Amino acid sequence: MDYFKRSLKGKKTSSLSWSSFLSFYTYNAVDYVAKWVTEHVGGKPMVDDEVLLQGVKLFETQMNAATDFSSKVAVAKDIIRWAGDSFGDQLVMSTSFGLQSAVLLHLASQVRKDIPVIWIDTGYLPVETYQYAMHLKKHLGLNVKIYQSDVSPTHMESLYGKLWESKDPTERRLYGLMRKVMPMKRAHGELNARCMLVGLRSNQTEHRSQLPALEQPEDENSQTCKLYPMLNWSKEDIDEYFVLHNLPQHPLVQQGYTSVGDSHSSRPKTA
Repeated sequence: MDYFKRSLKGKKTSSLSWSSFLSFYTYNAVDYVAKWVTEHVGGKPMVDDEVLLQGVKLFETQMNAATDFSSKVAVAKDIIRWAGDSFGDQLVMSTSFGLQSAVLLHLASQVRKDIPVIWIDTGYLPVETYQYAMHLKKHLGLNVKIYQSDVSPTHMESLYGKLWESKDPTERRLYGLMRKVMPMKRAHGELNARCMLVGLRSNQTEHRSQLPALEQPEDENSQTCKLYPMLNWSKEDIDEYFVLHNLPQHPLVQQGYTSVGDSHSSRPKTA
């Protein structure tokens, strides 16, 4: 699947000559990008559309060609390294501390230890998720930044009831807006985030199968693009990575859960 071409659709072509840009290109795209940034902008992170387009183009062939596990891991690390070189301290990462979250957290921590990890605590997470989060934070040395809604769960329920149980889609969207979307927007603003690493995979849902590897900001009020280094990974790749690096599993895996979000919406597969 041509993940990167979708992200370039509708963008203006760069005035920079591709032949001159690619003249130093080697298999390790990250080394090239770092060299290009150093030569053209004095080594300072460059976050305009031009560097995004150039970086995405460099990884297009590599991601599409990565069919075995080791090459997928190598390309994912290259993408994370490129993002760090390009965005500097404006690079962040999001996590839910869900069943598969440890993979991207470990990958990123191998490349760049200080990336701020945004964790949106809805106030309704299972006890096991809070325990798992603290364990991974210590195990991987994560720079976790916890964000919550300005409205406490008790306050919200007093005013609106249990919105997640409503049959009205507008009320369910209000729940997501209050507990997830607004805290994330605040995190982006306070951390001055220009790019966020996200662990979504194309084979998880129909919607995700259409995602580009680099997704531009959702609206004109946002400055944060999303980067999906593991978009071409399979569930088998995730499992292999857990075993290879002896990563701790979420406690609810042993109870038959195949996904975990808020406690009121998560159930074991056999339930």
